[in-house]
Amino acid sequence: MRPGDTWVLPDHLGSITFDGVQQFAAFSVAHDPGQVPALAAALAGLAGLMLSLFVRRRRVWVRATPGQHGRTLVAVGGLARAESGGLAAEVDQLLARVQAAAPASSEERT
Repeated sequence: MRPGDTWVLPDHLGSITFDGVQQFAAFSVAHDPGQVPALAAALAGLAGLMLSLFVRRRRVWVRATPGQHGRTLVAVGGLARAESGGLAAEVDQLLARVQAAAPASSEERT
């Protein structure tokens, strides 16, 4: 149909006339202040998940108990949550650092 054309409905129910076309414009402006914090939280969560996949999970315990003759007994232990090597060497390094930081006994000073 073109503007000005008329169409007769079946069974003589009336007619439809196409009067013309008017153009309209619709504009939508939106502001969502929660987008940036939501994106930052999602990126932080994703970074934490990726970090947890690549970091070796280990636990280390250091226990100091009083020993005989005023000495202190220091026990160091470790537990690896995965089958990666090197835990024994790291526990030995920690023990060496603890021993180096300990004050010398009176027997060692002489």
